[in-house]
Amino acid sequence: MFPCIVSVRKPESEGAEGTQKPEASAPVQVCPVPREHLENINLPQYVGQEGYGVPWLRFTSDAWNLEPPEVGDLFEKIKDIDANLKDFTGSKPFRGILTGYNKAFLIDDEIKNRLIASDSKCSEIIKPYLRGKDVARWHSDWNNLWMIFVPWDCPINQYPSVLHWLETHREGLEKRPEVRQGRFPWYAMSRYGSDYWHLLEQPKLLIQGIAFHPRFSLDEAGMFTNNSVFFLPSTDKWALAALNSPVKWMSRIKRSCRGMLKSHLSRLSQRCRPRPCAWH
Repeated sequence: MFPCIVSVRKPESEGAEGTQKPEASAPVQVCPVPREHLENINLPQYVGQEGYGVPWLRFTSDAWNLEPPEVGDLFEKIKDIDANLKDFTGSKPFRGILTGYNKAFLIDDEIKNRLIASDSKCSEIIKPYLRGKDVARWHSDWNNLWMIFVPWDCPINQYPSVLHWLETHREGLEKRPEVRQGRFPWYAMSRYGSDYWHLLEQPKLLIQGIAFHPRFSLDEAGMFTNNSVFFLPSTDKWALAALNSPVKWMSRIKRSCRGMLKSHLSRLSQRCRPRPCAWH
């Protein structure tokens, strides 16, 4: 995650019984240091001014909570009244499409228009799609990008212009390990969501895969997504509002997801299960 400096000392002896285990409520001094404060920092002085105590009882075999006491108390209060996202919306999040070879399956407007001009039928398997960077808070910005959606069982010969395009990338497509193992045809996508891809064509909530701030939006246009986006087959606007709230980001998302890309966070981990607050 992030660098951590740990400074420890042996507790003082108490009488003949020797050292004693600290009381559960005894504080451990903690001080986060933002990277913008690192240059020319006087660390002892900064810790003395900005540090705070965290009770020993937080240091268990579970993930440690190093937030200030008042923030930790708020998290615990939210946790006590929380509702699981799956129970709240009726579904778990699903991952977007993993093409396995983006050069072949992700195209721009020019290529898409050229393919359809040559064979109008191929429009059946060319879908508008969103990347993770296109998903913003509340809404998404489509950049006129397209996905050639080729499931493992696609009758590719019915789409000659697409087949010809894929032939230009055949060498790279055939190098994929699963293709060499004979798991699916060379022209097909690697992971297309066989059990749930049809849900992409329906209204849904989108979850940006890598973010530093809440990035959840409502898609009512049936956009496809790549694997840097998760989605919920739900249009619950209350859930959307809760997921985008600063309190929910801090209490569930930021604390439970692994750090990636400097100060960004990834929600790709299966351990990360965002939950909306219960209504009170």
